[in-house]
Amino acid sequence: AKLTLSMAAPEASMRYEDDEISWQEIEDEARDAAEREVHLANGSVLSFEPTKALIAVDVDSAASKLAPLALARAVAPEIMRLIRLNSYSGVIVVDMPRLAFKDMAPVIEVMRDAAKHDMRHPDVLGISRAGLIELVVRHRLAPLANRLDGPNG
Repeated sequence: AKLTLSMAAPEASMRYEDDEISWQEIEDEARDAAEREVHLANGSVLSFEPTKALIAVDVDSAASKLAPLALARAVAPEIMRLIRLNSYSGVIVVDMPRLAFKDMAPVIEVMRDAAKHDMRHPDVLGISRAGLIELVVRHRLAPLANRLDGPNG
């Protein structure tokens, strides 16, 4: 069980203290993690758009002052973390802002390194002809938002 927990949330410390947190607070945190639009500390915004065919992730530089390559390298691990936490699976495409094809290789490597923390072993396939980063993630659980809504959605 410890191995499974450490793969699901590698950055989490493992401890239990009675009455420290209520189930309502845990559910609130889970709902925050399942938001489709995530504002990052660097000023950028990640938007997740699940469809029946695929999940599209858009990276908007928004208020970020980072150059395109620095921004892409900064958000890549967060994208992979959110894919893992939300149990997104299937085909996933990521649209990075204004990033030249030649600059994609280091971003792909950052995403591959971050994918090692996901027990579903996502495949970061590379760059599509349209300039999108393509991933395939094996199905395991329903997405977090669906599980939070319960069987009657």
